[in-house]
Amino acid sequence: YVRWILRQLDCVIVRSERFKAQFLQHVSPERFSIIPVAIDVEEHRRIGRATSPTPLILFMGMISKAKGATDLLKAVPVVQDQFPQCEFVLAGVHIYKERNLLELGGGQRDEEELLNLLEKYDQEDTVHFPGLVTGDAKRELLRRATLFVCPSYSEGGGPLTALEAMASGIPVIATR
Repeated sequence: YVRWILRQLDCVIVRSERFKAQFLQHVSPERFSIIPVAIDVEEHRRIGRATSPTPLILFMGMISKAKGATDLLKAVPVVQDQFPQCEFVLAGVHIYKERNLLELGGGQRDEEELLNLLEKYDQEDTVHFPGLVTGDAKRELLRRATLFVCPSYSEGGGPLTALEAMASGIPVIATR
């Protein structure tokens, strides 16, 4: 159904040239317009930074295989071996079945692996899943974060959350 809808459109707006790849088999190149991602940098600079003895590693986005959440959860014990005081926050909605046109992740085995990792860390004191965060809760996480991680396999034009983290003065580790 989605593919049929895409063929009916006069114009498809995407965030970057790279993002077009997900749609090129369904939409001709001349039917694209690109509007890059933008944020209000001054708004994020006003958030400020908090100092805390507990380093906070922050992930914000869909909690799924394609967004790299599975890889991040696998890295938790490795990081905690070196930095046992670290706290991890994965803020976002859990997506168990991927919904991208390139079908990155989302197989039955991937779904089970993510569920197992979520279950494993659900009771951990150092890994937290606050769900979708917006407004003041999001600003507070950005204020407290020591490091922002974006291990995504599926982005087009750069994830907005990484831009928000950078504008807030947080070091970012991200996949290409």
